[in-house]
Amino acid sequence: MDRLSARSPQLLQIEANYFPSNLKTLIKNRQSWPTIALLLGAVIFATTCFGVISHFSPVPYGDQWDGTLGFYLNALEHPWAPFFDLHNEHRLFFSRLIFFVDMRYLGGRNVPDLAANVVLAALIAIVLCRIISRNLAHSPASRMIVGGGALAVTFAWMQEENFTWGFQSRWFAVYLFGLCAFEALDPSEGARKRGASASSAGRFTLAIGGAIMAALSMVRGVLVAPVLAIQAAYLRTTRVRLLVIALATAAIWLAYFTGWHSNSPSGGLRDALVHHPLGVLLYVLLYLGSPATWGCLGMPVIALWGATVLLSLIYALWIAQQRRVVIGTALLAMAAFISASAFVTAVGRIGFGVDTATLSRYTTGPLLMAGSLLAFLWLNEIRPERRRWIVGGFVFVLCARHDCGCAAHALSLDATRAVRETRGGPRGARKGL
Repeated sequence: MDRLSARSPQLLQIEANYFPSNLKTLIKNRQSWPTIALLLGAVIFATTCFGVISHFSPVPYGDQWDGTLGFYLNALEHPWAPFFDLHNEHRLFFSRLIFFVDMRYLGGRNVPDLAANVVLAALIAIVLCRIISRNLAHSPASRMIVGGGALAVTFAWMQEENFTWGFQSRWFAVYLFGLCAFEALDPSEGARKRGASASSAGRFTLAIGGAIMAALSMVRGVLVAPVLAIQAAYLRTTRVRLLVIALATAAIWLAYFTGWHSNSPSGGLRDALVHHPLGVLLYVLLYLGSPATWGCLGMPVIALWGATVLLSLIYALWIAQQRRVVIGTALLAMAAFISASAFVTAVGRIGFGVDTATLSRYTTGPLLMAGSLLAFLWLNEIRPERRRWIVGGFVFVLCARHDCGCAAHALSLDATRAVRETRGGPRGARKGL
C-alpha cells in the first residue's frame, strides 16, 4: 500500500475530533493562529505516538540482530570494548547503553528502545522551544506558536522509520546532543561577558560534553565539535576557549577514527568528488529536500525544495556575517551542522544511488534544519515583507507536517509486518550514515 494512498478510520476520527469544519474561518482570524499552531503540533505528537504503539513488535528487525543481540553477547564476555566497537561506520555508545538495559534487565522486548526514540524527540522539541522562547517576547501566543512548531518538526511522521525501529535512537541522539552543545555555548559567552564566570564555565563544559556525546551517537556527530569551534569564533570567545575546543576536536577525531573503516561503495571523499561531482550535489539537494517526498512530489520538486533550504542557509549566514551580532546562533549552528552531515552522507552513499537520499530515516535532519532556519530568520529578519514570507513558509511547513503526519498512519499493521518480513528478514541489514 502506498504511504499516502488513504487515511485509516482511526485517523479520520482523530482529525474530525480535533479540526472543526470552519477551520478556514479560524485561519482568517489572526488571534486564532497560536491556537491552531499548538493544536496542529499536539495532533502530530499524538498521532505519531499512536503510530509507534500501532507498529510495535518485540521481534528484532534488520540490524537489531547483530547490533543489539550480537552486541549484548559480546558485552557479556568483554564488558567495555563492545560499547565502542564499530557498527558499519558508527560507534553507537549511547544507543548501546539503551540496548544493554533492554537486554539485561527488561527481557529484550524492544520497549525501552522505542520509548527512547519518543523521549529523545521530545527533548529536542524542548531544547528548540527553550532557544527560541528565550529570544521572544514572553507572551502566551508566542509560546503556543513555538510549542506547536517544535512538536510539528520533531514528531512529523515522515520520519516514521526512526520512530518505529528500535535501532534508531542514534538519529535523535546525535541531533539532541549537537543542539545542546550549540545551545550551551551561546549563553556561556553571554555569561562570560557579564562577568558570571562560574555559570559561563559550567555551560562551556556542557557544550564540550555535548560535542563528545554527539560523536558517541553516530559518525556524523564528529562534525559537531568543528561547528562548535566556528560558533565560538563568531561569538568572539577567548583564545583559551578556542584552544580548548580545538584540542577537544582533535581528541574526538583521533579517538573516533583510530581503527575506523568505511563500507562506502564510492571509494571515499576524493573518488566521490572526482567521479560523481554532480551526483553528490544532487544527493545533497534531495537529502535536504527529502521531507517533500512525503507530499507525493517528483524528484525535481524535491531537489528544488532542497535548494531552497540550502539558499536559506546561505542567506542566514550572510545575515550573520553582515551584523556580527545575531539572535539564536545555536539555531544557525544546528542548520550548518545538518548541511555538513548531508554532504558527508552524499559522499558515503552516492554509490547506492541518489534515490537513497529520500529514505525516511534521513528526514529527521532536514526537518530540524528547516525548523531551525525558519526560527533563526524570524528572529533576525527586520524587514516586514520578508517576515511575511517567513510566516508563509512556516504555515506551509506546519500544514505539510500535519497532513503527512496523519496520512502516513494509513499503513496497516499487517502491511508493515509484511514489509519487515520481505525486506529485513531475521538478519537483514539496513545500513546508512
